[in-house]
Amino acid sequence: WYQRRVRVSLGVFRGSWVPFSLALLMDAFSLHRLSAVEHPSERQEVELWRRKVAMVTYLLRSPLYDRFTERQLEAVMGVLNSLPVVGLLTDGLTDYLPEWRGLYTYLWSS
Repeated sequence: WYQRRVRVSLGVFRGSWVPFSLALLMDAFSLHRLSAVEHPSERQEVELWRRKVAMVTYLLRSPLYDRFTERQLEAVMGVLNSLPVVGLLTDGLTDYLPEWRGLYTYLWSS
């Protein structure tokens, strides 16, 4: 809930590194605190895994995606699409990625 408040209050910096960096720092700090638990319960372990996976989604957020991730991802998908068997699987992902990112961006900003 704290991230949402920070995002809303920093909404004037749309496309800026300020809200992105603060959200990343808060998530990293929270993840660090949770992983410092010596004997985590099963529920805590599940939450820790969920937060680690959520950290990967920072690659899809602006401005990081706009400036770095998009080009790298397009290059990797271009190579994978040229492979005979793998290309059949990744071709659909290449077409769907902009839609998925648009949906993710919409959900993250709301």
